[in-house]
Amino acid sequence: MSLIDQYQNTPMEELQKEVEKRLQWGYAHGHITLGQLEERLAKLINCQSKETLLSLLEDIPSEKTEKYSQEYQYRPEENETLIAIFSSNDRKGRWIVPRQVNCFSLFGSCSLDLRNAEFPHDKLEIRGLSIFGSIDVKVPPEIEVSAGGIPIFGSISNQTKAERPRKLIRFKGIAIFGSFHARTRKSLK
Repeated sequence: MSLIDQYQNTPMEELQKEVEKRLQWGYAHGHITLGQLEERLAKLINCQSKETLLSLLEDIPSEKTEKYSQEYQYRPEENETLIAIFSSNDRKGRWIVPRQVNCFSLFGSCSLDLRNAEFPHDKLEIRGLSIFGSIDVKVPPEIEVSAGGIPIFGSISNQTKAERPRKLIRFKGIAIFGSFHARTRKSLK
């Protein structure tokens, strides 16, 4: 549907206000310059036809198109890496979880809090290596965790309780004098 068809039954005065509003939105979002805005607003005052009026919006996307393209342009990374050497590295709050998270802890700790995270994928794989360190994962009740790996003078524990699981996390790791712990925690919401 073209703009002419869309605004065919709209009164001219109301259409002028709508065009002015969209021109201002276009300037605010960087689609036109200040000079272009001023030039088009001057033309807006003298417009006698709807076609001429709507031609002022040719290169300005609609707000709906802009929102749609912003929503679907973002693609989460395929993997993310957390490294903690004599330190800590935490990932918490609201974040988009990739397909794979790699954790390396040497005399440090890595912490993943998935309670407020968004999962675009059904499965998450966590690969970990903990040497004299720890890797802790907090998951909400709707996520099932499958943990396995090799503890060498260390520990790997899965203390999760999935209630009607909708997502799956697979953990594969090595804990040398270190630990990996997965626990169920209620969401902070």
